Amino acid sequence: MLDKVIPRIFLISVFIFAITVAIICGNLWDNDIYFLIASGRDILTNGFSTTDPLTMHNDLNYITQQWLACVIDASIYDAVGKPGILITYGLLWALAAFLLFKVVYKFSDARYTLSCCIMALFLLIFIPFIKCNPRIFDVIVLIITIYACYKVHETKNNKYLLIPIIAQVFLVNLHSTMWPVTLFAPLVFIFAEGNTPKQRLIYLLCALLCVVSALINPYGLTAITYIFISLTSASLSQIGITELSNLSFDNGYIFIAAIVIPIFYAVVRTKFTRHCLPLEILSAVTLMMTFSSARNFVLFLPIMTLCLVFPVSQIKFKPLNQRLLNISKGFCAGLFIFILILCCSTITTIGDENITDEDLSRHNAVETLKENGLKPGDSVFNGFNDGGYLEMQGFKPYIDERAELFTIEINGKKDYAREWIAIRNCESPLSEVLNLYHFDAILVSKAQSMYDTESQIVHSGFVIVYKDDFYIGAIKA
Repeated sequence: MLDKVIPRIFLISVFIFAITVAIICGNLWDNDIYFLIASGRDILTNGFSTTDPLTMHNDLNYITQQWLACVIDASIYDAVGKPGILITYGLLWALAAFLLFKVVYKFSDARYTLSCCIMALFLLIFIPFIKCNPRIFDVIVLIITIYACYKVHETKNNKYLLIPIIAQVFLVNLHSTMWPVTLFAPLVFIFAEGNTPKQRLIYLLCALLCVVSALINPYGLTAITYIFISLTSASLSQIGITELSNLSFDNGYIFIAAIVIPIFYAVVRTKFTRHCLPLEILSAVTLMMTFSSARNFVLFLPIMTLCLVFPVSQIKFKPLNQRLLNISKGFCAGLFIFILILCCSTITTIGDENITDEDLSRHNAVETLKENGLKPGDSVFNGFNDGGYLEMQGFKPYIDERAELFTIEINGKKDYAREWIAIRNCESPLSEVLNLYHFDAILVSKAQSMYDTESQIVHSGFVIVYKDDFYIGAIKA
């Protein structure tokens, strides 16, 4: 009994620790949640639209690629506030961890302790990606579809292939940008050892049906082609979003993990014969995707974890003697108590909207602008990371975190992304844009300030009403 209780306590402790660290570091409350809530409110009020309703720009072509997630987020936030969002996404990450553990346990030939240790390592590496973000649905669908295809390979029961097809309907409505995720498992399991030509054809048919089921969404074919059109934009790669950039040292230890884990797997793979060719192919594909865009690490790590289970499960460990077993029990008990204390202390601040000094500064700046006459519906010049926050409060920002919306390839009108990049890089004066559009207010982060920002604001007919170490707020004179 203790052989399962001790690893279980250890794994639960590590999961609680990961969630707690995500809350403390402000990771869980992702900045994107603001425009997701604003989009959800608009859909609930006005229905679906093929033009953007949130910014100051008119008739920009746009579809809400996470419409169902937006509606869920808005409904929860308006009902119970920020704690409801954090708890909901905490439970979703718990579900993803549980599903991944079950698959790891299956692939390891039911080695419980080994499965717990592998999962604990996965969770610790994965902490930066534990966010209130629709990417959680990508992870859940990815795990489910891999397991379904593995079951087909193992049992020859093709009914399991209904799972990816059904999962696609959910994913395309929750996060349509990542709809191709459901194709990964069926396509790579075509190359599984022992497949007959007929079985390969069935996997291919499953992938094709996943494409067809992706059409079951309010935007039809546009939701499917959206991701490919956005990838053609040159401005999107220049806007400076870390997770959209090529993987490099700027991405911290994620870059190191993406190098070290495959090397470790290659070493282990040479010593043990057990492996899964489809997962090896998929891990190689998602590794290349990760180096082209750091956000794809969220797909690579679960796949690499499952891939690693096969050879590692052949390692034979000696059973612990009674003394080491008692030490393990004491360590797990102490860790569990420490994590619970840390978690309880964090929960006391879970409802605080302003986690960091910078968030508090932005809140104060916007409140000051309101006191000086800024009303819902007014237009605001702002930096890239502040648009969603303004939208959630009913204002019309110049730009927001939906980077692809502001490229001409998507909106069909003007390359606002390039215009903003030119201002940020001091290639164009801020005053030029302030005079071009009829802004009612300005909210500028000093981290994204342009050369001689304050002087240009004043000379463009605005009055600075708020200034601190983080933000400048100005109202039209």
